[in-house]
Amino acid sequence: MVLSEGVHSHPKCRRQVVSRLALLLTVFQLLIAQSHITQASDAALATLVKSVVTHELRDCLLVVMWDAAMKDSSLVAIVTAFPNVKQVVEVGARADSGLEGVVWNWGGLCRAYLLLLADPAPLHHQASEAPHDHWDYRGRWVIVGLKRDQREALSLTTKGRKTDHLVGVIKTEDDSRRYEVLHNLLYNDRILEGVFSYPSNSVLYSTTIYSDVHITDGSPSKKNNSLKHKVMGHYSPPHITSVNYQGTVFPEKTRDFKGTNISVVVFSIPPNVMVRSEVAKEQEDRYFGLDIQVVRALAKLFNFTLQFIEAPPGITFYQFERNVR
Repeated sequence: MVLSEGVHSHPKCRRQVVSRLALLLTVFQLLIAQSHITQASDAALATLVKSVVTHELRDCLLVVMWDAAMKDSSLVAIVTAFPNVKQVVEVGARADSGLEGVVWNWGGLCRAYLLLLADPAPLHHQASEAPHDHWDYRGRWVIVGLKRDQREALSLTTKGRKTDHLVGVIKTEDDSRRYEVLHNLLYNDRILEGVFSYPSNSVLYSTTIYSDVHITDGSPSKKNNSLKHKVMGHYSPPHITSVNYQGTVFPEKTRDFKGTNISVVVFSIPPNVMVRSEVAKEQEDRYFGLDIQVVRALAKLFNFTLQFIEAPPGITFYQFERNVR
C-alpha cells in the first residue's frame, strides 16, 4: 500500500487497516442479517394474524384497536384491510383513555376485537375498573404485542376471568422470531393454555461473517481466517400465505372447565339442601340433599371442582350483583 509518493506503509499499519475494514464488514453483515430476520419475523406475524381472522373471524363484526407504539406497524394496514364490517379505534396514552368510543353492544351477532398494543395499561384499566357494560364477555379477543406476563395479568382481572375468549399472540421466550398462540381458561387461575406456535417448520437462515483477516506477505487472505462468526435465525419462507392448524383458537370452554374451582353458596333448605353440623366443613359428606346431588353430577359432567360456601345462619337469600369476582 502506497500512502504517498515514495512512502510505503509498514506491515503493522497494513494489518490494522485491514482489521478495521474487516470489523466494518462484520457490523454491516450483522445489520443485514438482522434486517432479514426482522422482516421475516414481521411477515410470519402478519401471516399468523391473517390466518386467524380468515379462518375464525370471517363472519364477525370486527373492532380494530392499536396504540401509538404500534401505529406505524405494517400490521395496521393489514388488519384495517379485512373485509369485515369494522370499527377502528386508536387507543390513547393514558391508562383510562381511548376505549370510551368502542361499541360494546352488538346484539346477538358474532363480535371480535383485534388489538395491537405495546402498552397494556388502557386495556388492563378497562378490564378491571370500567363498568361491566363497557366490556364484551362473549366476544372473541385477539391481542398482539403484549408480553406473556402482561397477558396473564389481563386474565386475572375481574372481567378477564369471565371472558370466554382472550387469545394472545406472543413471541416465544426461546426464539423471538417465533410466535405462540395462547388462550385463557375460563374462571381458571392456571391463566393461559397454549394452542400452537408458528412457524413450526421454519427455515434456517445462516450466514458466515469473517471478523478477522489473516495477513500473509503483506496482503490480506481469507485462506487462513482465525475467527468466523455465524448469525443464525428462524423465519418463515416468504411464499407461505396461511397457517394450517388443527381445531380452533376459540373452543367451547363450558364443556370442560379443566378442574376450575367453582364456588357454590349453600342455604339450608330441606330436603333440597341439608347440612350435617357434626361433620367438619372440609369433609365432602357435610352437605347432602337433592340439589347437592345435582350440583355434584354437573361437576363431574363439566369437569369443575366444587367449593361450598355456607351462608350465615338465618340468611336464606343473597342480593345478586353482576360482575363481582
